[in-house]
Amino acid sequence: ASDVYKRQITISAGGAFLACLPKKIQKEQIIQVQLLINERIITALSRVVWINPQKMKNRSGYPYPPGFAVEFEQISGEARAEIDHFVKKSLRLLRALNFELNRSPQDRKRIKELFSQFRPGDSLHLNHIKKVVRLESRHFRVRKSDALC
Repeated sequence: ASDVYKRQITISAGGAFLACLPKKIQKEQIIQVQLLINERIITALSRVVWINPQKMKNRSGYPYPPGFAVEFEQISGEARAEIDHFVKKSLRLLRALNFELNRSPQDRKRIKELFSQFRPGDSLHLNHIKKVVRLESRHFRVRKSDALC
């Protein structure tokens, strides 16, 4: 029987962080990861590179949830390109949402249209959109500064 982790919060062409309670995972363990991206399942043989067994904060005070990070060891070039495209598209949409939310006056129709592309099927209430964009933007900022440390 294989363990299934259903929530991922960070992904790049090189790997992913999966938020969960990592009970049976060990550092350097080789595991098979399946990701659902654009209605397609992408499979990658991956190596566990970091484990966070409990909620903790980084140097800037940003809370990391429990989970583990993997580096893709074996993944097709096509799958890696699809992940990279997905990440870049998501980031473009997030930047556009930030711009629209900070405009005066706000174009609510445009905001909802962008958010529907960013998070299909999610709530279109403006307060929810603002919260999600704020959290996602904070995550991208922290990830960028962490990479420089």
